[in-house]
Amino acid sequence: MKVLIAYDGSKFAEAALADLAYAGLPNDTQARIFSVVEKHIDPLAESMIEDACTRVQAQFRPWTVQMEKATGVPSEMIMKRQREWHADLIIVGTHGRTGLTRLLLGSVSAAVAREAACSVRIVRAGEHRGAASLRILAGHDGSPEADRVVGEICRRSWPSGTKAKVISVIHTLVASRADQMAGIADTVHKINVEEHRWIEYLADEAERRFAQAGLVASSLVVEGDPKETLVNEARHWNADTIFVGARGIGVVERLLLGSVSSSVVSHAPCTVEVVRSLRA
Repeated sequence: MKVLIAYDGSKFAEAALADLAYAGLPNDTQARIFSVVEKHIDPLAESMIEDACTRVQAQFRPWTVQMEKATGVPSEMIMKRQREWHADLIIVGTHGRTGLTRLLLGSVSAAVAREAACSVRIVRAGEHRGAASLRILAGHDGSPEADRVVGEICRRSWPSGTKAKVISVIHTLVASRADQMAGIADTVHKINVEEHRWIEYLADEAERRFAQAGLVASSLVVEGDPKETLVNEARHWNADTIFVGARGIGVVERLLLGSVSSSVVSHAPCTVEVVRSLRA
């Protein structure tokens, strides 16, 4: 697995390094500590990057860890390097330095999450309970993207005792007065019933896959607004990471679309990983 780690020495970049222990990355990971500056890299900054590379290699000895520097607009250079190297995952902090020569701001992480050609993990600084008690929340709406979320979580190497919860949010159709007058209110109700059955089946299937992968699995199907519900559940359940698809499907207003993933990235109380298949 190829992982590109954006690093600028800020506390948010340090949080991204610390989060590596909680991302379930495999032993064959190839990691690149990637630093982008607008002008030149001073000796102090270069030493800082080398130290970060050394620390990551010492912590994850089976990995291949390299460092790389570039000059340019951070978001553009991060995505350009991802395409050239075919990275599977980009890891960035939510914010970064605001100095004249080092820049990795919230707007950068948002742009990378929105436009990158691979999965992106946006790390929020915070206290972890420990690798043995991780909590992963997976948004699922029945779309191919949501299925990739489940598959990606199952492929990772999680510590024993890691909890994974599937959450599916249904926005129920409400029959309007016009629907009632047209005599189709019953049809709307039947659609809602079938949608509930379908999404509950998919949630159960995802829970089963998590259990087979050795995770302590559970599932939750609720009605509401996916943007608010995912964030609120992460806060209530004290999740360490939310996994969401980059896009979803909009069948009968049951949404987990790009707008939802963007909202979760912006408002989640924890780290968010936006999963997408690698694009050429």
